[in-house]
Amino acid sequence: MDNQFSLTEADLEDFYSLYQYAFNEHDSTHRRNFFMERAKHGVLYGMHDRGRLVSALYSLPFNVNFHGTIYTMNGIGDVMSAPEYSGRGAAGQLLKTALQAMYSSGVTLSYLAPFSFDYYRRFGYEQVFNKIVYTFKSEEAPRVKVNDTTGAVLRVSFEDRRDEILDFYARQPAAQAGGLIRPAWWWHYLELRNGWDAAIYHDKGGHIQGYVLYERDSEMMTVHEWMSATPAAFSELSRFIFMHRNSFGQISIEQTGTHYDGDLLSDGYGVHVEIEAYMMARVVNLVAFMQQYPYVHSIEPVIIAVSDPVIDANNGNWRLSVTDGQVSFTPVALGNNKDADLSLSIQQLVKVMFGERSLTSLLHFDQLQGNLSAVENIDRGLVHSEPRFYDYF
Repeated sequence: MDNQFSLTEADLEDFYSLYQYAFNEHDSTHRRNFFMERAKHGVLYGMHDRGRLVSALYSLPFNVNFHGTIYTMNGIGDVMSAPEYSGRGAAGQLLKTALQAMYSSGVTLSYLAPFSFDYYRRFGYEQVFNKIVYTFKSEEAPRVKVNDTTGAVLRVSFEDRRDEILDFYARQPAAQAGGLIRPAWWWHYLELRNGWDAAIYHDKGGHIQGYVLYERDSEMMTVHEWMSATPAAFSELSRFIFMHRNSFGQISIEQTGTHYDGDLLSDGYGVHVEIEAYMMARVVNLVAFMQQYPYVHSIEPVIIAVSDPVIDANNGNWRLSVTDGQVSFTPVALGNNKDADLSLSIQQLVKVMFGERSLTSLLHFDQLQGNLSAVENIDRGLVHSEPRFYDYF
């Protein structure tokens, strides 16, 4: 096979054709429109054999908001190979090429949706984001009492109210726990791809205080995204959702994270709850990530040994200290008789730093090497709220 390289606009049709075959997707005006909208904003990588594109992926540049820190992040998607070339390592080589290019251009993080968690762990990614899905049979859907009736829910065209929803989304804490800072083109892509319905709650002053994005088919209403900033917005949007009980056999609500809210229902037996593993993340530039991280407490000087299977610059022993908000993260050489206080992989590091699991927990489950005092020292300084991500690529 030829060497991997960045594709150009001239390769878009071949990229689209491989996508259709690899994922068994049929051509349509709808599919072509949302595919091309996404592809034209990404960096495309591919590998040819005898003039044919046989393996490819895209890398989409974004920013994410992690508790007030803005990180650059590239989303990886459409990792694919023609079936006759699967298993030859082409996709893995392309992914390594994309990661090295990210590092060279100063990108800090990368996210992806895995077809196999084990496969992508080989490239430094780790499961970080999850979601919880509540499904109600219509006859068991809750009946919601609204205490504040001064506002109103309005069904709207997503296209017409995109800017209003975009601005509200960006201000919500739930979108700032590792979530995408959605550019205007991405909102347009979401509209092209999904065709979701939308409803907005406005308070008595006409200000948006919440919204839901949802999908309807013959049997089910599915709420894909739900944001509410006030108790009235939550109650009114809840009532709006469950008033669809007469139109559908089931109502399903997706939420990011894994926190169970069934205790808010009058009867938790009336809902089926399922937690789903969702997206993976990896640190691309370790130094930039650690130096910009929003530490919540000082950390006494500690030496951390990090291993990365793809990006050599991240490997080694690092001295971390945080004093009065001043962060120091520098490489350090250890003598023959000196061990690191903590040794972990780049996968374990992103899981811990994102708040998916604490160092203390990993140590308890024998997932890393280190002493308890060092682990507790670092844990005190890290964010421990659950990471959240609403998008998919």
